[in-house]
Amino acid sequence: MKDTEVKSIRKFDNIPYAKRQFVLVLDDKVIEAENIAKERAKKEGQKSNWKFIGQVTLALLGIAAGPPGILVTLPAAAALIIKDVVDSVTFIRTHGIDILTISRTESKSLIFPPGHPLNNVIYAGHPTNSKIYYSLADFHMRVFEHKFIEAINLLIGLGATMVNVESVEGYTREDTRSINLSIPIGSVEAGVQYDKDRSKLQQAIYTATLEPKEDIILPDNMVWYSHEPTWQQIAKARQFSGLKEFSLKLDYNDDFGVNAKLFARVSETGLDIGGRIKDYQSTNWKLEGKFSETGKMYRCKWKSETGERCKNLTSHPGRYCILHREHIKKEEIFEGSLKKKVKRISRRIHIIQCSATSKKGKRCKRKTYNPSGKCWQHEL
Repeated sequence: MKDTEVKSIRKFDNIPYAKRQFVLVLDDKVIEAENIAKERAKKEGQKSNWKFIGQVTLALLGIAAGPPGILVTLPAAAALIIKDVVDSVTFIRTHGIDILTISRTESKSLIFPPGHPLNNVIYAGHPTNSKIYYSLADFHMRVFEHKFIEAINLLIGLGATMVNVESVEGYTREDTRSINLSIPIGSVEAGVQYDKDRSKLQQAIYTATLEPKEDIILPDNMVWYSHEPTWQQIAKARQFSGLKEFSLKLDYNDDFGVNAKLFARVSETGLDIGGRIKDYQSTNWKLEGKFSETGKMYRCKWKSETGERCKNLTSHPGRYCILHREHIKKEEIFEGSLKKKVKRISRRIHIIQCSATSKKGKRCKRKTYNPSGKCWQHEL
């Protein structure tokens, strides 16, 4: 039936966070019925009457008496399960909690934890990424983990050689055992340190030692960075003033409405939060450490197709950052003022004279660091 088909998959980027924060995944047929019920409610002036919408939805599925237009007849057991879910959603909505019900088909366009989404489990959306959803039980830990990892990746990109993370308030190492506090490189040690200034124990989440880098790179796809002025200040000081040491705060002070009140309301229904309740904690961690020493840095020469130049800095003689180093023209590093510098470090980057011979029998005079021993022209 054309009039009962699921509407085109919604673009969650276009839906305000308050309207898509909480989702429940249901069978496509149930969503078809609810969509029709919402249209009828709108026509009859019952747009915000969730009880009316719930009743019409059940009637369309052949589960309860109501207006004509039954979509499908369900087995008794399945009908009872769906009725309980629809009644639970109606109850929560009538008590001021806006839950967005989505179809299994729509859920495929979103990112859930492995093995999810599950039946009857309510999920909460990531506050800065419209694609990511976590179960209510894990929401705070996963969002905090996401913010922590972004902070660490930022410091690594800026060239941190040592990072020490301490819990000042809120989550401690024991609280965060279930989340990923590791970083991709370096050695990690954890322990307890004594803070003489405040005369109390502070638990070190970990200390990481990293290898120096020749590039200063702002990671792509950061979502918290634009909301953190202190992070931006450290990045600018590192990029333009050669900052050597840093002290960065990692704050998590918003419960985003995922709190005891919400858990209590869900517990009154047949719906689930997806695990054991992990209470929200206002948290402040301190990230301190050192950056690598930098020589003269150059802005990366790479440009996008639209002409926008890369903002990363590099000390590499080719003046391309590590992300765009494959764009170095083989002869470019021998031009201009860099010529002498390149000669001084030729051994380190293995620059040799091209081994090819010309048509006249003379050896090519170009230089190359190609493993084949041939310059760009004779490599072809």
